[in-house]
Amino acid sequence: SYINPYIVIGIIGFILSLGPYLYLFGKLTDIRLPYYFIHEYVPLFGFIRSPARFAFLMAFSISILAGFGVNMMLKRFISRKLILTILISFLILGESFPLGGPHADEFHIPQIYYWLKDQEVNAIVELPIYYGTSASNYIKNANYILYSTAHWKNILNGYSDRAPKEYYKLVSEVKRFPSLSSLCYLKRLNTSHVIVHA
Repeated sequence: SYINPYIVIGIIGFILSLGPYLYLFGKLTDIRLPYYFIHEYVPLFGFIRSPARFAFLMAFSISILAGFGVNMMLKRFISRKLILTILISFLILGESFPLGGPHADEFHIPQIYYWLKDQEVNAIVELPIYYGTSASNYIKNANYILYSTAHWKNILNGYSDRAPKEYYKLVSEVKRFPSLSSLCYLKRLNTSHVIVHA
């Protein structure tokens, strides 16, 4: 059938948009999905930093399939074509109507980060630093990025699709914090503040 390719494209887009690891009941697991293997083993695929972009393939397929469906409806109910066209137009506009959602100011950012805004800061490191192959741990670094929006100072922590080799060096050193070697390393990086999370 002529709609089958669009169904396949939509399914592929949906699966890839789920990302490298499976979310189950609102929690990130370590179960690897197809995106993980394609990202790791297909050349140049690693440059696609956000798997959510594949949702466009699904949206594209749904749009095409919806077009086929509307065309069939208009042919079947030819006498009511005008009414159906108006109704479908309102449905399309209604789907795009914003219903609200969480805003950045609704997330709780600890008060210490607002205090840092008015301080003389060279660079900040937050501990513990999450790393490794466990997605459920590594993604926790994103909280540090969110918190930094309260002060906009330089931070050594980060969260991205790729981690530079210097990041692993940092992780290796601060694991021993507050050892002398870790303090010396942080000093070389011009670190002025350390935030330790209990």
